[in-house]
Amino acid sequence: MVSISIVAYYFTCLVIQQSLSSSSIASKNDGDMTLHSEVSIKKQNIPTNEEKSIIDEIVTNRSTLSKISDQSSVLHELFNELIACQQKQAFLLEQIQKIIKQSKQTPSSSFKFFLPLNSLNNNSKDISSLQDAFQQRKSSFIQQSKERVNQIYRHNNKCHHRIIPNIKTTNNTYLKEKRQYENDRLCAMIIKHQNRQNAKIYGNLIKNSIVS
Repeated sequence: MVSISIVAYYFTCLVIQQSLSSSSIASKNDGDMTLHSEVSIKKQNIPTNEEKSIIDEIVTNRSTLSKISDQSSVLHELFNELIACQQKQAFLLEQIQKIIKQSKQTPSSSFKFFLPLNSLNNNSKDISSLQDAFQQRKSSFIQQSKERVNQIYRHNNKCHHRIIPNIKTTNNTYLKEKRQYENDRLCAMIIKHQNRQNAKIYGNLIKNSIVS
């Protein structure tokens, strides 16, 4: 009986050991399967993220290229408009010059333009802008005005022989005052006439320098 109980005890221990070993193997296999499934999932997610980043980069590059192409097209259009405006300006200046040259009447005030007409002579291609022409005419006008003022100043400081008869001396107070009044009036008329002639000459000089 003792031997039978010992055999049964060893058999029971063997069964328990086999069951424990099988369960450990099963759990190990389950762990390997779980690890393999996680790795496979990670391997599937990594290409998806890389593909998404590549797509985003492509979209960004396309938007950047589209912006650059839009800016270049806008600059190209503006440059073409600038060239067209310059060509139109040159054409209009030529037409104005032809009209002024063909006009045989006395030029009116509407022809007094500050335009770079001299730059159109001899088929010149270097046409200055209207602002530059205006500044050039303005500086020339100021210089001529200063010279004219200096001439008038020098002329006034000279000793002139006045072509006015002397006042006849008399003891009569009424005749003396009357002759003095007539003399002053005659002097004022002569000075006014001289100023009118000088202004006419100076005006013709300025008009010819502007229109021509």
